Amino acid sequence: MKTSILFVLLSLLHPSSALDLTKVRAAYEIASKNELLARELYKTVDAHASNSTTMLGYKGAVTMMLAKFQFNPLNKLEYFNSGKALLENAIVRDADNIELIFIRFSIQSYAPGFLKYNKELNRDKYFLLTNIKDVSDKDLQTRITKFLSSSPYLSKSERNNLLQ
Repeated sequence: MKTSILFVLLSLLHPSSALDLTKVRAAYEIASKNELLARELYKTVDAHASNSTTMLGYKGAVTMMLAKFQFNPLNKLEYFNSGKALLENAIVRDADNIELIFIRFSIQSYAPGFLKYNKELNRDKYFLLTNIKDVSDKDLQTRITKFLSSSPYLSKSERNNLLQ
């Protein structure tokens, strides 16, 4: 079953296919567990990164994700820092893009403390909580709500307000 889902996602992400952001999001969600999918996702977002700040942000996020599959600690750090620079560049270029802020919040939520990539957690959380109701893309809104509802960075009252 997992293999068939993987191959379907890989075929949908082929760079020559029409870009479907919903499929990119779905692949991103599971790519951290599969190096082949992560590399294919990278090819897809790289092919569209010059035309879209959102894809540039995903390119940065997937680059950071690829650090997980590196053996050499210096290579891991290089991938992470390179991806971080791409994501931060995308956010500078499109500061009100809730998807970019969500990507950064999700990465900072799981990044090891020694990487010191957590300075924007509270700001991003506030931005997401404030703007989630205005997201017209229901797929994105659902993904953000689901992630936030299980985040240890939300207080009980913030979680309750989110789920109302």
